[in-house]
Amino acid sequence: MPLFPFLLWQAVRVRKNVPSLDPPLDVKGSINARGKKMNLLTLGESTIAGIGINTQQNGITVALAQELSKRFDIEINWEVCAKSGYTAQQVNQLLVSTIQNDPDLIVIGLGANNAFALHPPFHFRLQIEALIQRLQTKYKGVPIVFAHLPPIYGFPALTPLLRFFLGGLIRLYTPILRTLTNKYDDFYFIEEPIEFEKWLQKLGGNYQINDFFSDGVHPSALTYQLWGQEIGRFIEETNVLHAVINKKK
Repeated sequence: MPLFPFLLWQAVRVRKNVPSLDPPLDVKGSINARGKKMNLLTLGESTIAGIGINTQQNGITVALAQELSKRFDIEINWEVCAKSGYTAQQVNQLLVSTIQNDPDLIVIGLGANNAFALHPPFHFRLQIEALIQRLQTKYKGVPIVFAHLPPIYGFPALTPLLRFFLGGLIRLYTPILRTLTNKYDDFYFIEEPIEFEKWLQKLGGNYQINDFFSDGVHPSALTYQLWGQEIGRFIEETNVLHAVINKKK
């Protein structure tokens, strides 16, 4: 608490220094027309909206759609429903009602704005539970995957103090989401944190941490591609789509 005014001052400075970027305008599309089809919905904050790139073709949704299409040999019709700056509560109250297609799979990307708003874990849990309940009421039996929590502890644009404090806060969201996977059927959480050092080892060559960011906060096209591959791998390894794929046969 004694550090709060200083943290707030630093956060305001960082916010001013990070460019205000517009999201891509393409929010729907399809990957690899085949006999079987599946609808993918991505829902969440700025990373899902595609802040940092100029087309969803370089974003997380298309990267994931391509990965799923390759792994399951199926056409993916994708839809993005996201807004920069939104918390889980705002996504639930303002975005869910705007979803146009009936999804077969929902992937959620949230957490950064809740942490930036200093929402304690119990507050975050209430918001996420309300979102899960609404989605499961509206789309019965549709699997929901909560993607990796944002690696705020590695954002170059943040000061070391902010990375430590906000990174620590978002790590407290992990056990909340783990608990919810046990409470709700068809709800999955990718608990493994994003570790940029491991990605650098995987890529090799002359890549640096800054290559993973477009502005020090939002992902670059490279990160969206790697992230999509990680989510696709999780979905296949945990058999998330077993019922969905069988239904498409």
